[in-house]
Amino acid sequence: MDEIGEMMSDSVKERGMQLNYCCADVDLSRYGITSKGCVDKDYMARLGVPSEISPPLRDRCKCVKMVDIGHYDTCHHDCVYCYANMANNEIRKKRSYDPNGEMLYGKPGKDDKITELSYRQISRITDF
Repeated sequence: MDEIGEMMSDSVKERGMQLNYCCADVDLSRYGITSKGCVDKDYMARLGVPSEISPPLRDRCKCVKMVDIGHYDTCHHDCVYCYANMANNEIRKKRSYDPNGEMLYGKPGKDDKITELSYRQISRITDF
C-alpha cells in the first residue's frame, strides 16, 4: 500500500488532482491521500444536493445516502477501462438517452414504481 500510495500520489500531484480512498484499513495521509466516501458529503453539498451519511455498507465507509441513476450498457463513449458496458454497440444504440426524458433511457414500465424524492429541487443533471 505504501509503494502504491507513493507512486499514485506523485502521479496525481503532477496533474493537479487530489487522490482519496474509501474503506481502506490504512492511513495514507503521509502521501497526501485522504479517506473520504466514494460519494462524499462535501462534494454533494457543492452540487446543491442535501445528503446525510448512510449507515455504512462496509467497514470505514463514509458514503452518503444516494440514488444511483446508472444502468449498465447505456453509455456510448466506449472507454477501454469501463466496467459498465458489457453489451455490443448495437444493443446500446437501442438504449439511447432522451435528453427530454426523466429517465436515463426508455420509459417507465407498467410495474415500475415512481417515487418523488422529497429533496429533489433540480430536475436534470444539465441544470448544473
